Amino acid sequence: MWAGWFALGLWSCSASTALHVAAAGGDVAAAENAVKSGANVEARDGGGTTPLGLAVASGNVAMVRLLIDHGADVNARQQGKTPLMLVDHADVAALLIERGGAIDAVSDDGLTALMFAAAAGRADLAALLLERGARADVRDRSGKTVMHHAAMGNSPALTGALVAAGGVANAIDGEKQYPLHLVGARNGPPSAAVVATLIRAGNPVDAKDGEGRTALCRLASSEAAARVLIDAGADPNADCGGDGPLLFAAAAGNRETLALLMERGAGLPTGGPAGARLLCVAAETGLTDLVSKLLASGVAVDATDGGDATALHRACMRDRLDVARLLLRHGADPQRRASSGAWPGESAATCSAERPAMRELIDETPARKAN
Repeated sequence: MWAGWFALGLWSCSASTALHVAAAGGDVAAAENAVKSGANVEARDGGGTTPLGLAVASGNVAMVRLLIDHGADVNARQQGKTPLMLVDHADVAALLIERGGAIDAVSDDGLTALMFAAAAGRADLAALLLERGARADVRDRSGKTVMHHAAMGNSPALTGALVAAGGVANAIDGEKQYPLHLVGARNGPPSAAVVATLIRAGNPVDAKDGEGRTALCRLASSEAAARVLIDAGADPNADCGGDGPLLFAAAAGNRETLALLMERGAGLPTGGPAGARLLCVAAETGLTDLVSKLLASGVAVDATDGGDATALHRACMRDRLDVARLLLRHGADPQRRASSGAWPGESAATCSAERPAMRELIDETPARKAN
């Protein structure tokens, strides 16, 4: 338990009181003795947290009630958040609201308790807050709505409830992101059900975010989410900042999404920067079949990814022995140096499980002769 408080940043031993210790440990009897002996219920530890903040985060209803009964401020901020924003249990949230917790208070980052619950994917907490009157039509300081946070939280039940409650479902934030772009960003992998809900609520499937990426590029780590998007008309060849959805699926190492994209019409690049980047990414993630297809389509075996590293460098760095063999059979130069000065054999020296075999393979392959 104690390690958890430190990880959450909610408790510091510095300046902690006996009441803090009791609240963090869930010892109601010790806490009661402390307050009866005159302990300050608003005392703060070295991290600025009150005993109530610790009790709320632990979900101890009896401890929360004891502290409030002895004068703890239900809206006292710690690290920019009110106790209601720290809640992880619906019964604690209900008690705080009943005792005066400000339901639509805003954190220092501009988030409400409903946004925190939504981002955590907590449909039960969000339902309680909505039932008690929390606003679903507000934005945080980055322009994100509650629905943006719900999309990140990745809960089908929660996104559906927000749509039913009249939450703003198809707005863009300050980075030109629709909620659809953010599905599963906090609690992945992206849910196909959430994607479907947001599309029905009006999120455009091919809208681009501030970096030029469509939802299909953003969510390519999930074959199920990608399928929903493509079925709704998403372009499998969308230009997402110079690369298509294939590169994002390859970066995620998702063979199922790659197969789906190609089945639905995604074209392989035949060269150029996009082809080089895709070849290098496929080599790094061990996608031997894709590497083979790219070479067959005309991508140069020693094409670089923009930093002068070739696919062979990338394969060696990640112990992709089968990919390295394939590249060498197609004429990859084992002595080609990257901008860092490293050649593939030196990259192989940093490998782990396959290191001896990879280094031997590179060392035994003669350098390609210059024309």
